[in-house]
Amino acid sequence: MEDLAAYRARWDEPTRARFRDTELLGSPPPDTGGLYVGLALGMLDRLDLAALGPWRDSPRAIALIARALAEADRHMAQYCADPAAFDLPADLLLDPEYCGLLARLLAGSFPKVDLTPPAKEEPGQPPAVGQGDPGKTDSNQLVIVDEAGNWLTMLHTVYGSPFGTGLVVDGVGVNTGNGFGGVAAGPGRRIVTPLTSVLALRDGRPWLGLGTPSYPPPYVTLILLNLLAYGMDLQGAIEAPRFRLDPEAKGPRGGWLPGKLTTETRLPRETLDGLKALGIEVAPLGDFNWHVGSVQAVLRDPATGALTGAADPRRGGHAAGY
Repeated sequence: MEDLAAYRARWDEPTRARFRDTELLGSPPPDTGGLYVGLALGMLDRLDLAALGPWRDSPRAIALIARALAEADRHMAQYCADPAAFDLPADLLLDPEYCGLLARLLAGSFPKVDLTPPAKEEPGQPPAVGQGDPGKTDSNQLVIVDEAGNWLTMLHTVYGSPFGTGLVVDGVGVNTGNGFGGVAAGPGRRIVTPLTSVLALRDGRPWLGLGTPSYPPPYVTLILLNLLAYGMDLQGAIEAPRFRLDPEAKGPRGGWLPGKLTTETRLPRETLDGLKALGIEVAPLGDFNWHVGSVQAVLRDPATGALTGAADPRRGGHAAGY
């Protein structure tokens, strides 16, 4: 009780980024999600994805998106920490010129030969990886808009930690179950987490609130890309196929690749074959897989003020109004 009484809440300014006509607000460091989304979309906005058509039909577009997500991951690991303990180059990470330079590196370093591996005999179709009970999860994303126009987007999670039981050992520090980093020096000693609850503004007013459990930054980025660059409707942007990065996989020519991609199997066969030709190893995730997030969102119609809620079919989300 003394510890709770001594706690003082911090009111921080959000991380702010722009994608075309939309301003994006994310929780500030030590949460990495806001910076990640801003950097990833900053790179993707400077790549000519429109010329490649819908990304689900374009191996090169998927490769560019995957590489941008991998680059954002790498930057967060190197440069995003608790600002109570570190200086953070947030302005540089979101600088349009810097995002443009990174985009040029990504677009200018593709293989010029077919890297499809030799065919080999397989006994049958490999099982989809990562399948599990979609009702079993330790996290849930809340997006709420009330009658007074207040907006909330929040990930409620214990990140796999037994701390959610309330059982602790006196004198032993408690961190999250997934082992996110931090330092034991300086005020607060906050952990660095990938929380990615985002509010999108248009004309200075909330237009969209969204977030997801799992590892949120890449999946929130994909939904925003679907909405803002490809013009999908909200439910379509959420239900579109997703992929996730496996950074442990190593491809030919060292590190140009983002690693292995595990993809939902609703991607066209031609696209999957095209990824193999780029030297990208692909593994199936099934049609809908709960490990690639469960995005929950509320969207406001700027003209009428009507609210639309959308829930991801990958887990047990639900949209409701009153």
